[in-house]
Amino acid sequence: MSLRASLIGLVALANLAVFGAGLFWTRQAEERVDAQRTLARTDLLGTLVGTLVDARGDLRSAALLRWDRWDEWFEDVQIAHFPDLDDPARPALGLRLDPLGTARRAPGHDEEEVLAAMRSAATEGRRVQVAGGVALPVVLPDGRSWGGCWLRSRGAAGDGFLQRLLPWFIASTLVLTLATFSLVRGLVLEPVQRLARAADRIGRGDLGARAGTTARRDELGQLVTQFDRMAEEVQGFQERLEHEVAEATAQARSAEAAAMTQRRLAATGELAAGVAHEINNPLGGLVNAVEVLGREDTTPERRAEYLALVRTGLERIRVTVGRLLRLAPRETATTRLSLGEPVQDALGLVAHRASEAGVVISVGPLEGPLGPHAEPSSRALLASLPALDGQPNELGQAVLNLLVNALDSLESSGGGSIEVRVGAEGDALVVEVADDGPGASPEVLERAGDAFFTTKDPGRGTGLGLAMVHGVAAAHGGRLLLQSEEGAGFRARLVLAQGGPA
Repeated sequence: MSLRASLIGLVALANLAVFGAGLFWTRQAEERVDAQRTLARTDLLGTLVGTLVDARGDLRSAALLRWDRWDEWFEDVQIAHFPDLDDPARPALGLRLDPLGTARRAPGHDEEEVLAAMRSAATEGRRVQVAGGVALPVVLPDGRSWGGCWLRSRGAAGDGFLQRLLPWFIASTLVLTLATFSLVRGLVLEPVQRLARAADRIGRGDLGARAGTTARRDELGQLVTQFDRMAEEVQGFQERLEHEVAEATAQARSAEAAAMTQRRLAATGELAAGVAHEINNPLGGLVNAVEVLGREDTTPERRAEYLALVRTGLERIRVTVGRLLRLAPRETATTRLSLGEPVQDALGLVAHRASEAGVVISVGPLEGPLGPHAEPSSRALLASLPALDGQPNELGQAVLNLLVNALDSLESSGGGSIEVRVGAEGDALVVEVADDGPGASPEVLERAGDAFFTTKDPGRGTGLGLAMVHGVAAAHGGRLLLQSEEGAGFRARLVLAQGGPA
């Protein structure tokens, strides 16, 4: 229900309550007056009849009927003379008179009951209520009982008081209701409605909404003024907040771009380290082979042998450069690919370093036995993985970072083993890299994915490796899960959605 309807109803109810109480009190007073009037009229009628009875006991009916108060005071009257009141054994009815006639009498009027009541009133000298009226004795001036009369006084049982007052009651209620509402509408309702409309617009985002100026100086005027002032402050705060958010967003994007650059530089460094390990070894053999081939005393058989070594070394360098190109940081479009390709390239880039560090790398499914990392067997396992939508260079860098982190932790302890498990779990693909190194404390594990956080010696780590892996996982609709305990190794699970980036 609207405030307007509620206010009209409240005012109307208040006026109805006031007038209803007044009507009830007036009606009670009128009923008391009617009762007193009826008592006086009955006494007067009984006395009048008694004075019109002559010495022989005859009633002068003509004089009685000429009385001018019959229609004004009474609705119905009956008068009866009982000559045998002194001899109850011989009941008889003398005169019976109906001054107002019988035509207007109700159809159910019981004559015998009324006569019996009048006889009882005359005999016992008391009033008797009967047939909606009252029977009373008629006593002569000398004190003898002559008979009885029965009457219904006009106004005692309702005289149209409510019918006469009701139109005025309704009219006054309507006038007072409209007058009160008009006054309250200007003083209260209109300012409150303006406040409600302005608050509703502000709630929907229109911070420029106002309740409007007012010249009033009462409480509602102060409320409207304070509301508009508050709305102006909220609007100003919103504008300042939007400006500050825009500045903070720009700074965050700038910091994110700088961090991404650092991550890519870190990834490039990891690639360079892998390439250096893979190229330096065959390159040293190539230099020796070229020196031997340049000697004049080299026999044809030996020359053919060293040419074969040069060809093998160059092929190894070519394969390494190909892996480098596939994993080099660059912007690439998402494509459908086998996860085994970037995983295999990452394994190839760390194979030589792992061999020199005395680290054994094993590859196997998520559930099942592991085997030593060997090109044919691991490639067959990785090729069996379901395809996904992704960026091969980003995925290769992520797996390479996980392998390099494991190698870094194992090199400081003089060797160990790395387990690489791959497979599908529901709608996701999983690459798990676990080592048996020194592990990490809960405090270190909690911050391991933070950018620029590292436990490596200065110059050996940037703290961006795992942060980059987190970013790659999120970009491919997945996540990176880390698990470790001090002295119990480190386990990283790269979970990727088969559907690719969200």
